[in-house]
Amino acid sequence: FWTLSKILHIEMPSNPLMHVTDIRALSKLLRGTGILLTVDNTILTPYLMKPLDLGADIVIHSATKFFAGHADTMSGFVCCKSPEHSRAIAFHQNAEGTALSPFDCFLVLRGIKTLAIRIDRAQATTLRVAQLLSRHPRVRRVHYAGLPPPAEAGPAAPPPPPNHPSPA
Repeated sequence: FWTLSKILHIEMPSNPLMHVTDIRALSKLLRGTGILLTVDNTILTPYLMKPLDLGADIVIHSATKFFAGHADTMSGFVCCKSPEHSRAIAFHQNAEGTALSPFDCFLVLRGIKTLAIRIDRAQATTLRVAQLLSRHPRVRRVHYAGLPPPAEAGPAAPPPPPNHPSPA
């Protein structure tokens, strides 16, 4: 397995079950294997988590969703830790002609200006809905990373907030 693999790609948190992967631990595991760790950080955005700081090699974001915020443009970002990867991706992007138009850039920049408030409000609302659903008698399980783990999983501390060192 390890000798054939070039990239290990994860999504943070996973969709739709909202599993959280320890990027630091995974990065340590892959160190020295030649396998790149790539992270789709679309859901969290750099506002909540910076995977490159946690050990990822390449991070992608769908800017169509939270960055732009209005569902009126299609775009994305690829962020690299190493200049070599950045140059290789820039070469392919230029060769394929996939750069954004000036108007699409404007739309993304417009959305970035309200990114923080939109995410803060969405998180507060989502937590309230998840808490209400988790107490509802007809709901067996809620998959939301902001809630404590279900009782059948045994006692455990909730995961640390993104970009904060875990206790130990």
